[in-house]
Parts: sequence; structure tokens; C-alpha cells
Amino acid sequence: MTKQATPKEDAATMPLANSLQHPLRLRRLFGVKTPTPRFENSDAPRLLLYAASNIGLGHLLRVLRIAQRVRQLRPEVNILLLTDNPHLSDLGPELAVPAILLPGFTFDTDSFSETPRSLRKKNSQLRDIRAALIQTTVAAFQPHVFLMDTNPHGKRNELQPALCHLARRSPSTRRVLQMRDIPFPPGENFRLSASPKRITEDSKLYDYLFVAGDSQFFDLATEYNWPDPVKRKLLYLGFITPETEKTQPATRSGSIVASFGGGWEAEPLASKVAQACLRLKEQIGDNLSLDLYPGPALQKEAFHKLENLLVDHPDIRIRQFSADFPQVLARADLAILQAGSTVFQILESPIPIILYARDFKTQEQQYRAARIRQFPNIETIDADWLENNDLDALMRNMLLAERTTRKTRFAYDGVNRAAKSLIQLLDSPNTRPETHGL
Repeated sequence: MTKQATPKEDAATMPLANSLQHPLRLRRLFGVKTPTPRFENSDAPRLLLYAASNIGLGHLLRVLRIAQRVRQLRPEVNILLLTDNPHLSDLGPELAVPAILLPGFTFDTDSFSETPRSLRKKNSQLRDIRAALIQTTVAAFQPHVFLMDTNPHGKRNELQPALCHLARRSPSTRRVLQMRDIPFPPGENFRLSASPKRITEDSKLYDYLFVAGDSQFFDLATEYNWPDPVKRKLLYLGFITPETEKTQPATRSGSIVASFGGGWEAEPLASKVAQACLRLKEQIGDNLSLDLYPGPALQKEAFHKLENLLVDHPDIRIRQFSADFPQVLARADLAILQAGSTVFQILESPIPIILYARDFKTQEQQYRAARIRQFPNIETIDADWLENNDLDALMRNMLLAERTTRKTRFAYDGVNRAAKSLIQLLDSPNTRPETHGL
């Protein structure tokens, strides 16, 4: 009898899923046996995390902050991370978790393309290798909850075999897809924004859809026209931000903080910001300072070029990334940020913000920046603006402008909400987690 594809194994996923069955065939032919850990019912709960991206740190920081809070609430929970991000050690020991590092891709910012990092393989071959490693980890770790911070089905759909495995072999495992506030603008190609039938089929791989955002800012169900079966899986967490001191200094110190995410487009923008700051120091006083964070993905040659530019200016400090960045940002008098998730750390504050929307194959950041700009003391710029306008004049005006504390009415307690929801799923997998008032 010919095996029929299940809804979770459509024609697009079958070749990859079948390619990962070869170890089973070897076992039948040659008696090769892969050891499988045995867990007792009394063993501590197991939480598996996935965060994969070769551009920024947003996915990784979200899951690490949630993991940190889960450990504070329930120290006995076993947490394991699957990631391809090589910068775990840069994020501070308090965020450290046991991790399996997947072989990664290198992103070419000029061609908008990626290639395997340090491997002479095709992209599809590396995808299959990563998918096999993920599925093997899932089978061995046997998680009670699998949290994926990603676009649906993971990078290059590499999560599909593991998700199909869990659906068949471990239906009690709760599969949670966590998305950022605006995964994609409406109208762009997003897996969960196709026809209602396709959306429903794709969402069957997940028990719940967490959103690291607030429906008042972006309502995914409405914007993507989700059918009722998908809406019932949806839980808004609020924005996932680090805990920092919320009180602003009584006097302004002239502190500028600039950050460009993981390092995307950082070299030309960081250079322009640094040069504008040097000109401003001549205009409004030597007390002006700049903390520059171009991102850990910035190439070493580009970072050293920036260092050389600023070597005679101790008030302009440059670090690719730092674990104390949230605290430095919270004390800023002006923030220059990429229009990603970092801005929500200080959106509910009086700190003036210049948002830079990166040029990428999706208009996600432009769409987010346009929505954020409705609040006071926020300006948006892009690459074209920088070519035709005076950045130091804009920085000067915003530094000297009257302060207004922004009142957004958004929820910013996403870390706690996510951790408590995951713990609920670990304790009562058949009970829908509460969103704790959101």
C-alpha cells in the first residue's frame, strides 16, 4: 500500500523529511542503533528553545530573556537551546544556557544572499544538515515544550521534519511558535498570510502562536485575516524587553547611544553617526558623548576602521555589543536605533529617538517605523535620507528639544508573560495558558 502524505507532510516537505529517514534504514540493514535517553515521569520538565538568524540578535535575545525568567521561577526546569548564532558568549553569563550550535550561514549585505559559513556545501545541503541535527536533538531531548522564535517552520523550513516527528511520535509535546510584533507587513509574502485553508494547514504544526507584541500596535489576526482555528491559538505576550532602571537622570549629560542591531548596514551608518557627533562636539560643547554599538556581526576589518577613526576621541566609545547595553540605553539623552525590537526598550520614556529603517528585501522595519513615529520626539530616516540631509543638525535639534514622556498603553511585560505561560504548559499541557490580563 502506498503511504499517503499527511496534512503535516505535504509535497513541499516530503523530500526533506524522507531524506532524514536514512539512519533508520541503516539500522535495519546493519543493526546500527542510536542510543535514546530514557526519562522517568519524575524527571524535571524539559524546555527546548530554537532561535536562528544570521542577521540580528532579536530572536536570540527574546528566548534567552525568557529562559532566564523561567529559571528564576522554576530552577529545576531543564532548558536546551538550538541556535546558529556564534555570539552567545557576548551576551553575559546571566543569559547563558546549554546550547547546541548549528552550522550557520553568512549573509552578504550587497547581494542579499547567504552562503554556508566555513563549509563547502550548497545552501540546500546545509539546510538538510541543520534539519537532521534539529530532528535528532528533538528526538533525544524529548521536550515537554518546544518554543521556536522564528518565522513559521524555521529558517528555510528546517523545523518541519522535527515538527512532523513531534506530531506523530510525541503529541503531548506543546509546540509554540513565537513571532515578533510585525513578522511581515500585510501584502508581503508571509507563510501565515495566504489563503485561509493554507494558513490553517500551516498552523497545524503548532499548538500555540505567541506574539512578542501588543495587539494595539499590530493585530496579526486582523491584518492577516486569520481564520477562527488560528485565532484560537493566538496569545499576545506584550513586548519582550530587559529589566532596567526606568528613572531618567535629573539633568541631561549629552549622552548619545547608537545601536544597529546585529550589524546590518552598520559600517556606513556608524561612520556617519560618529562624524556627526564629532561636529556636534564643536558646536554645543565637549560634554557630548557617544556610545556606539555597531553589532557583533560587523566584520573585524570594518570595526577596526571605525576604531581608528575614533582613536583620539575618548568620549566616543565603540563596542560591537555589550551585556550592559540596556542600562546604557536607558540613561541616554538621544538614541539612534535600527527600527527593530530594540526601540521598545525605551518607547515608554522621554528619550528622543532617531529610527533608521534598514534596506532589506522586506519592508518590515519601514512599516514598524511609520507606526512608531506617531509618538512624540521620534524621527525616522533611511539610506536615501542620509544622502540628502544633515544628520548632525537633526541630532542637535533632538538633543535640545523639550522632553515629553511617551504614553503608549502597550504591554511591556512579555518576558514574565511568556515564562509563566511556558511554565503553565510544562505543568498542565492540556490547559490553555493565560495571558495574565493582556
